[in-house]
Amino acid sequence: MCIRDSPAPTGSPPTRLLVPSINLDTPVLPVGPVTVKRGGKEMYVWDTLRDVASFHKTSAYPGTDGNIVINGHRDIYGSVFLHLNKIRRGDRITLYAGDLPYLYQVVEIVKLPYVHATPKQMADHLRLLGETREERLTLLTCTPVGTATHRLYVIAEPFPGELEGPIRR
Repeated sequence: MCIRDSPAPTGSPPTRLLVPSINLDTPVLPVGPVTVKRGGKEMYVWDTLRDVASFHKTSAYPGTDGNIVINGHRDIYGSVFLHLNKIRRGDRITLYAGDLPYLYQVVEIVKLPYVHATPKQMADHLRLLGETREERLTLLTCTPVGTATHRLYVIAEPFPGELEGPIRR
């Protein structure tokens, strides 16, 4: 089945993320921003759920133009993205909206300082999480395990090929 020949579900957020190269198969649930206090200051951050991947509900839906943003923990609360650092360019990712699969291929991996980020580095974070004109999937987590001083971004683009073999459930 060719993924791009299938119609995109109207208004359907992602529901499942499958990354065979790192043995990841997880549900995806929507989240919004939350207010946290750090260093006596309030700031907005995207919520991250326990034991599942978290879809930024204001980002794009699979099969549509825009940036689909999904985050997850690496070393706490189920560690859903524990092995995200092992993903490589060319790896395939399947993202589901209901039962409809969308196939992506990793094209870029970016690690940026977060705790002591410069203004330019913070702008790079916003660029990676921001809107895009073309369809793109962005997976995001903290790194390294234990200190979380940086953010790891995995950028994937639609893969126009076909799924290889049956999708396991």
